[in-house]
Amino acid sequence: MLRKLVRSLAAVAGTLAFVAGASGHRSTCLSGTWGGREAALIISKGGADLTFACGAGHVKGAIALHRDGRFEVAGTFMQLRGAAPPRGQSVPEQRVRYRGRVSGKTLTLTVQFPDSHQTYTLTRGAADEVPRCG
Repeated sequence: MLRKLVRSLAAVAGTLAFVAGASGHRSTCLSGTWGGREAALIISKGGADLTFACGAGHVKGAIALHRDGRFEVAGTFMQLRGAAPPRGQSVPEQRVRYRGRVSGKTLTLTVQFPDSHQTYTLTRGAADEVPRCG
């Protein structure tokens, strides 16, 4: 059910981006590479990949920005803490919401978990400074 809703929302977003482009208005989507001390975000045509000290995340599809620079999208997050999982097993993904606001070259990103949230500050074009979980 949730997957159908996400697919429907993605289809609507894609249609709106097409209509905006056809009418001469450029659709604004988050793009580029964003880095910081605790998180990094790399955006490609197919979506976005996020790196955290002991985790990783993914967003499918474009991240559309509202006129005020805000966005909110569904995505996944994997906790990568501790020892590697046993052979043949994978790290479970959890569904999260990625919320953010772009102001100039600064992106304030919040990862909303079911029972908590974490906020990061990223800079457009900055190097990935995220320490890896050891």
